[in-house]
Amino acid sequence: MNFSYPTRLCLAAVVMMLAGCAHVAPRTVYQNSTIDALLDGNYDGEVTYAEVRKHGDFGLGTFNTLDGEMVAIDGAFYQVRSNGRAYAVADEAKSPLAIVTHFHADRSATLVGPLTYASLQKQLDSLRPNDGQACAFRITGRFVTLKTRSVPAQKPPYPRLAEVVKPQPTFDFADVRGTLVGFWFPESMRHVNVPGYHFHFLTADRSAGGHVLDLQLAEGTAAMQQLTTVEIALPTIAPTTRPTSAANDELNKVEK
Repeated sequence: MNFSYPTRLCLAAVVMMLAGCAHVAPRTVYQNSTIDALLDGNYDGEVTYAEVRKHGDFGLGTFNTLDGEMVAIDGAFYQVRSNGRAYAVADEAKSPLAIVTHFHADRSATLVGPLTYASLQKQLDSLRPNDGQACAFRITGRFVTLKTRSVPAQKPPYPRLAEVVKPQPTFDFADVRGTLVGFWFPESMRHVNVPGYHFHFLTADRSAGGHVLDLQLAEGTAAMQQLTTVEIALPTIAPTTRPTSAANDELNKVEK
């Protein structure tokens, strides 16, 4: 079939527009390693943050030797160290586990508090399409209270993660504005990523944050992006095989 020159130009423009849309709104979440490997004490970073940045501008994770919590917002990556303060992440820094995506909201909602952590999660449930699909969430607002944690660097032989978090430093915020960055993963992916909700926090001035343990939200907005593909860079050291019940119990201690 032959097309006139103007028609060919129009078709080319449409193809470029569709290709651009596909690039702007990907639904892939990238992670290096797995949550089971981290639970087992595999804290040696094998992937640089220069590489992680190629795969997303939004997400969370940790650092070589488990030195703090990572939060990524709008392409800016931060390391919340064991003093609770946030620092810019250098490209050469390495990670044993990072989960990132290019965030583009599919749905959003206004949040009216006060909302506990549990009640916030129930409201977020209404934004998710179903219980089988992973999602990314960004919640920005004012928090009446918020409790986070971070972890210090470890020395080999590394203890299991459940042991590392027992003496974890925690930080309490009051009447603070900031952003929750996180994901919801289905139960079927328990050994790959944290099932349910998993959030890290960064203050509005980007000075502090951490892994979220508890909160009370005064007001804010929630945005959700559906994720259809998980890309995993597998660790070179395979996690130890353990009974599922033991893994579940350890994961609950670490995340909750």
